[in-house]
Amino acid sequence: MNSVISIMPSSKALIASVQCREFDHGANERLKQEVYDAAATTSGLPLILDLSRVTFIASSTLGALVELRNKFSKDGRRMALTGVSPDILKVMKTCSIQGLFEVHDTVENALA
Repeated sequence: MNSVISIMPSSKALIASVQCREFDHGANERLKQEVYDAAATTSGLPLILDLSRVTFIASSTLGALVELRNKFSKDGRRMALTGVSPDILKVMKTCSIQGLFEVHDTVENALA
């Protein structure tokens, strides 16, 4: 089974790039597990989740993103989303969850 994310090396953050274009319910648990596993090796670092490859996101995936955000927040760690397409941002606004996330155009901007 292929990974849902790839981890990009950084000393400033855990940078996870989502590899699938269409992010549906089937990938949610794998996303969370892969991020949790990677986070265990990067204690205290913020999570930057790069969604630049994603063209579709299911509503259940929005729930998974909120779960990740809550987990990182509980652990005192920052979480930011990058590369969010206008369509996905619109869905996030419609679901009233955009305000829960720090959103940046690029990974570099999130690291600044």
